[in-house]
Amino acid sequence: MVWRAEDASGIEKINTRTTGQGTALSYKVFLSHSFEDRSLVGPLEDSLKGVGIDPYMAEEHPDYGNQLPKKIEEAINSSQAILVVLTKRANLSPSVNQEVGYAKKSGKLIVALVEEGVVTGVLLQGIEVVKFTTDRIHEAFAHINAYFDSLKEKEPKKKDWLIVVGLAAVIVLAFVAGYVVGKARKE
Repeated sequence: MVWRAEDASGIEKINTRTTGQGTALSYKVFLSHSFEDRSLVGPLEDSLKGVGIDPYMAEEHPDYGNQLPKKIEEAINSSQAILVVLTKRANLSPSVNQEVGYAKKSGKLIVALVEEGVVTGVLLQGIEVVKFTTDRIHEAFAHINAYFDSLKEKEPKKKDWLIVVGLAAVIVLAFVAGYVVGKARKE
């Protein structure tokens, strides 16, 4: 299910699921959460996929025999943002706190979905959060989906800008190389 904000009057429920076909998943988000919150995070993952977001959940990418911290760091590094689902259980998880700390150190965008009653730690101080209660979680999903969808729309513009800058650099280098070669021939 995808939950989108319809307007101030309510939430529109859109029955969409992507399983590798349909919406291209190009904006990557690392989902930091407690494994004990899988029943909450699973629907969030499906909802993000429905708006074209590629959520990464460590437990869905086994890499047996390798170091877990390295796997997590690589996943965070390859993501555009980290979405922290901070429940009462996740707030007690050393892994969640380490993932947030690493993302912060790496300069990643950190978006926090925080259960009512949970006090955010030092790592999330100063970060605007989306609060939720379990009975109204889908409203929070709608806000998160809309936010990441807006970020996803901005991403191609960044890539286009980088392509233009890269092409300009190639043209300048070609001009300089041609000038140097021409000058060398005259001597």
